[in-house]
Amino acid sequence: MDAGAAGDANNGWCTIESDPGVFTELCDDLGVKDVQFKELYSLDEDTLKLECANVPVYGLVFLFKWDKEVEDKRTPLVPPPDGMFYASQVINNACATQAILSVLLNAEGLDIGEVLTNLRDFTAGFDADTRGWAIGNSEEIRRAHNSFRPQASFDVEQREEGPKEDAFHFVAYVPFQGGLYELDGLRGGPVFLEATDSDWAKDALKYVQEKIAKFSKTSEADEIRFNLMVVCGDKIKALRKQIDQLSTAMDESSADVVELKAQLENEQNIRAKWKAENERRRHDYTPFLLTALRLLAEKGQLMDAFKTGKETSESQRSSRRQADKSE
Repeated sequence: MDAGAAGDANNGWCTIESDPGVFTELCDDLGVKDVQFKELYSLDEDTLKLECANVPVYGLVFLFKWDKEVEDKRTPLVPPPDGMFYASQVINNACATQAILSVLLNAEGLDIGEVLTNLRDFTAGFDADTRGWAIGNSEEIRRAHNSFRPQASFDVEQREEGPKEDAFHFVAYVPFQGGLYELDGLRGGPVFLEATDSDWAKDALKYVQEKIAKFSKTSEADEIRFNLMVVCGDKIKALRKQIDQLSTAMDESSADVVELKAQLENEQNIRAKWKAENERRRHDYTPFLLTALRLLAEKGQLMDAFKTGKETSESQRSSRRQADKSE
């Protein structure tokens, strides 16, 4: 569940999973060229350099468990700096896509395609709220976003009672005209962090670490849940270019060329895995599940299977809670 937006409405937008394969395909669907997402499992400079070797870094997208009780005393810039694209979050479930757009629409040297170019040009004179509504009312962006909605033969009505879902929120970290900024659609404007240079992403990591520490200290936060993705250039395209350049200068069997080809194969395998996972996300498993339940019931095994599944699920949840507390 996304953190509450100013408009407090979903307006036909679904929630989507925070996943590099989802976000990369979303950008492809919007017409953005030569961009991909990499998840960072360690918040250090060496990991960042390894994941983004020989490709430009355009921004960071950070997902964290949001707590409305955590106060942010930093002053947002209203209006934002000239030329910066900043939009208020007015659609709850558009939070992930809005953070991605905050990176793409402020990136230098990136071909963002016709749809996003038209959005940027059309909203050039708009205030932050109006820009947020422009995103929410964009049929092309909403269609690409909602293409990752899980398919189902029928809708399940959620009960009002019971514990509320945790709220999660996305923010973006971007370089802009020599400064490092945090773009949070709930703040009303961007927050200037510091002056920076080409190593801005390294500088941004310390602010991500500060935010993690800040939210982990709240009374309700018994575990730390977050993920960080870097928006970077297309690794496959960059590796192919390197291989072509080295192959003309040396033998294709040289150690450097062999290593690059191994990296290329690994990246291609990752893309194939993403494609398969996205197809599964979009597949309707309801008929299969109903058939499986019916067959188990006919054989008198349904309640035993239910009991086993419930015990396994509770055991897995307990293990995850223990793992979160030990980190």
